[in-house]
Amino acid sequence: AAAAAEAKVAVAEEEAKAEALARAKAQAMEKAAIEEQVVGPEDLVSFSSSQELMEKVQPEVLKRSLQRLGLKCGGKPEDRASRLFLLKTTKLEALPKAHFVAK
Repeated sequence: AAAAAEAKVAVAEEEAKAEALARAKAQAMEKAAIEEQVVGPEDLVSFSSSQELMEKVQPEVLKRSLQRLGLKCGGKPEDRASRLFLLKTTKLEALPKAHFVAK
């Protein structure tokens, strides 16, 4: 009986380890997916304002999106969203130089 109880404990421990590993893997994959997310100018049609953009898109995604376009990415999330939202009505090439990272 004691051996059977020990075997059940060992199986339960293995199952717990497997579940924890699966959870960790899922979290890592979710984090990687978020790290790949960007919002491009073509995606801005989905947003009616920079406020909505800021509310629906994570700050890190806004930052990464601006970086990939060569735009300044600092400031508060509101600043980032406003800067990115400019691209809804203005072509990247037409934005004032002040919005770009200094070279």
